[in-house]
Amino acid sequence: VSAAPALALDLAKVPAGTGIPVPHSARFSLDQGAITLETWFKPATGDSDGGALLSYVLSNGTGAFSSAAALELGVEAGADGKLYPYALVTTDRSDAEVYIAGGKTALAALEFGVWRHLAAVYNPSTLSLTLYLDGGVLRYSRLMPTTGINGNGTLYLGGRGDGTGKYRLDAGLLDQVRAWG
Repeated sequence: VSAAPALALDLAKVPAGTGIPVPHSARFSLDQGAITLETWFKPATGDSDGGALLSYVLSNGTGAFSSAAALELGVEAGADGKLYPYALVTTDRSDAEVYIAGGKTALAALEFGVWRHLAAVYNPSTLSLTLYLDGGVLRYSRLMPTTGINGNGTLYLGGRGDGTGKYRLDAGLLDQVRAWG
């Protein structure tokens, strides 16, 4: 598919340093079991470091996870200049404890200009994180924390909402974004 769908989100237009918050994000509470973030993504040249496609950031979690960027689906730039998909769970905003499925260790780079379906599934009952590419499992990780991440938060498109821009994607298109649990 060469043309963008009529309602695709152009990541170049996402406000610098933030991402776009999705209204009523609390409906995706991590207290209710597994959560899935999924989207169609068409990478474009112009982003040198990658960033978050979708990021669910906790606002009132519990314990060590109270201010976590709880679940994220994104792409990471490799040394070869290609983008590699990742799913991550991090226990705090300083990224002191990060669990990643994919990223530069992913088996497949994304081609620029080609639509791909990406999904991240975090399952707190099994403490697992799975990254899917076009419906197939790309990477699976078993997490090390002894307690699951739970709480309500905000879902961001195209960034992590932290104001730094570090996790913001500068180029590409998103379409058919879904978050469910």
